[in-house]
Amino acid sequence: MSSALNRYQDAFVAWLQVGPCQRIEGTTVCRAEADRIDAGLAIYRDAYTSRLVRSLSHDFPVSTRTLGEPGFAELARHYVNDHPFEKPDIHDVGARFPAWLSVHAGQPHGDLAAIEWAVLHASTSTDAKPVAVDDPDWRDPARWPAWCPTFVPSLSLLGLRSNAAQVWLQHPGQKLANLEPSGEAHVVVWRRELTPRLCVVERPHFLVLQALEKGQRLADVCEQLRYWLLDDDIRHHVAATIHRGLEAAWFAETVIPNAH
Repeated sequence: MSSALNRYQDAFVAWLQVGPCQRIEGTTVCRAEADRIDAGLAIYRDAYTSRLVRSLSHDFPVSTRTLGEPGFAELARHYVNDHPFEKPDIHDVGARFPAWLSVHAGQPHGDLAAIEWAVLHASTSTDAKPVAVDDPDWRDPARWPAWCPTFVPSLSLLGLRSNAAQVWLQHPGQKLANLEPSGEAHVVVWRRELTPRLCVVERPHFLVLQALEKGQRLADVCEQLRYWLLDDDIRHHVAATIHRGLEAAWFAETVIPNAH
């Protein structure tokens, strides 16, 4: 492919993302010609933007309902303009949308979008065999200290500051409650039996999960939590979190070392 054609293709992509007519190295375009090019290429630009906005609305259906279709579309267009999309897979277009929405529409809307993105991730992530809840090796706490638990790929941990989890859990046919700021809410999203799941966990259990996410041994997690939890029930919190995770299929099957 010629370098001249590459320059024209790069200029076309730049025009689609930021416009107006971009000068291509080695060429000169008069003002009248630039206006004519802009008018012609606007068809492609508008179609490009509309496709990305439709993709965002598809990926964030509850956010679309809470903001209203016109309001969501307007915000989505601003997001697309602020973050020109450069990846070949359109499914990644919403990766930065929750954080962007927190700034431009408020924390509750950003929290709701973060849940929707986590649910989408849970729906499309790769499979991993979870720990068998009836495996006696995993039910023996004496073997846990040396274990480095691994989450199933679909699992996400979300720290929220709104009632977004309650809004998302509402039945689709119900009128949505108002999104409101609130105290901390700690959410786990994952897939089980082909269905995305969401549950709210208490802060101590969430801190345990955050520490486990770093790939640490349980013994090290207990030591670290001494600086985060000002109580004497650290081992209880860890054990309760592990039991809940085993029941819910949060942990991928790995080899657990023998107790020493």
